[in-house]
Amino acid sequence: MNKITNRQAICDVLLEKAKTDRDIVVTCSDSRGSGSLTPFFNQYPAQSIEVGIAEQDLVGISAGLASCGKKSICGITCKLSNNA
Repeated sequence: MNKITNRQAICDVLLEKAKTDRDIVVTCSDSRGSGSLTPFFNQYPAQSIEVGIAEQDLVGISAGLASCGKKSICGITCKLSNNA
């Protein structure tokens, strides 16, 4: 059974695809570590955008990039909890 996390698998695929596709751009909101995107940011800094703690801006920036022909990936790490 494969023990790789989903986040790591996503980053691995992005790293592989970005080798030949400069239109892939990864954006994240201060979550590259928890989202397992640090290797992508290190290897492809020109295709990486860190917006800080601004999730709404992240989505807007990604939408703008997509409207200009980029393949924009939003890296958002979210923990939902219910303390009922």
